[in-house]
Amino acid sequence: MTYLIIREKTYSNDNKFYVHDQTNDKDMALDKVRGYTLANSEEKVRYISLNLESPLVLTREMIVKDNRQLELPFPEVA
Repeated sequence: MTYLIIREKTYSNDNKFYVHDQTNDKDMALDKVRGYTLANSEEKVRYISLNLESPLVLTREMIVKDNRQLELPFPEVA
């Protein structure tokens, strides 16, 4: 089983989640969450542990169908 350490950052109108770390040991995951929480100095950041019982499998529905980059209206630099 894989344990992900998730970093959650709270903004005024939204929350963002990032995979901060991972391990295969449950006790190590809990220790890491405790350590990151103790070392954290930001009020709007918290760490949680999430366990994955089966591996993530990409399916055809998850494939990006349009891989064109957007052209942004930046001026030419001479």
